[in-house]
Amino acid sequence: MPHRVVDPIYIAAQVILALHAIVSRRLHPTDPAVVSVGAIHGGEAANVIPRKVEMSGTIRFMEVEVREQIHAEIERALEVARALGGDYELEFEPGGLPMINDAGVVELIREVGADLLGAEHIQTPKVEMGAEDFGAFSDLAPGAMFMLGCRIEGDERKAHNPRFDIDERCLPLGVAILAEATLRRLRK
Repeated sequence: MPHRVVDPIYIAAQVILALHAIVSRRLHPTDPAVVSVGAIHGGEAANVIPRKVEMSGTIRFMEVEVREQIHAEIERALEVARALGGDYELEFEPGGLPMINDAGVVELIREVGADLLGAEHIQTPKVEMGAEDFGAFSDLAPGAMFMLGCRIEGDERKAHNPRFDIDERCLPLGVAILAEATLRRLRK
């Protein structure tokens, strides 16, 4: 008798739509951000409306002010549940700060990399919204994160891939870049 209950699956679907509109409709278009629902769990049987639905997800941002706005917009999106006769509980787990590379450190690493490997081997990656704990370090001191490009030829197995693997022969290059960048920084 679905007309006698509040269907949390239906409500969750509406909430997900509202959450997915945050980045495109509630944030300034030049503020990089991600709001994702990564897990949704509800019900045990195909022919029974469940008592509740649990959802979890992640947010990504580059500016702390945007994080605060995203939190407020998530609460606003969840109000859809109440408008449809349901309710919700919301919990934010503290996450890390965005990883912001210091322009001066980036240039230093670029110079060292070009000197050690040749400028033709230095590439600038596209900005991505992946989460990275390095943001806690770069918040305390100027820093930069770089990638060595140490995939096994013909078999790209990036981080978080169950088959993750790297060609460990690149590790001495990374150590050399870090050591030389540190020495140059200390000389200044």
